[in-house]
Formats: sequence, C-alpha cells, structure tokens
Amino acid sequence: MQQRGESLGNVHTDRLKDLLTAGSYLENICTTVGDIRKNNRKCGGCKWFEYCTGGCRALAYLYSGESKGLCGEDLTKCRFFENGWYEKTRDALSEWKNLSPVGIV
Repeated sequence: MQQRGESLGNVHTDRLKDLLTAGSYLENICTTVGDIRKNNRKCGGCKWFEYCTGGCRALAYLYSGESKGLCGEDLTKCRFFENGWYEKTRDALSEWKNLSPVGIV
C-alpha cells in the first residue's frame, strides 16, 4: 500500500481512536462480501463464491492492483478451486466427517 501512496496512518504520531474510526483503515475493513459480489463479475459469477467469498482481500489487492482494489480476485483461491484442489483435498480426507460441507458437488 505504501508503494501505491496509501497509508493507514501511524500509531506513533496519530491517536489510535482516530486511525480506527476514520479514513483509509475504516474504508478498507468495511468492504463486504456483497461489495465483492457486486463489483467483481468474475467472483460474483463463480460457482465457488459462496465458499471462498472472494478470498483474502490483501491478496486480492496485491494481484488486482488499483484497478479493482479490495474487490479484486484473490488468484490463489481461484487456482485452488479451478484446479480441483478442493476435490483432491476432500478425497484425501475421506475418512474425516465434514460438518460444514460446501453445497457444491
């Protein structure tokens, strides 16, 4: 973020209360799953979205950059699901009982 000229503030020079209740930090943490679904067609239309919910926002920002910001894709989650790693992991752990299964076969 610093390389892109963004700052969440400095706890050594700014009041923590101010940093946590206003500005860039608050905007970043208030990004919702609904925002991601609405602002990212790839994620919003993906059959795995209900499980991954767009992945990690920090990685999404890293991979998508300023063009999509925090609503970009976390490509590590895309690769995990698109390359069949969910199924491979599920099959490798077939002896374990999944108490919260993904609703996708």
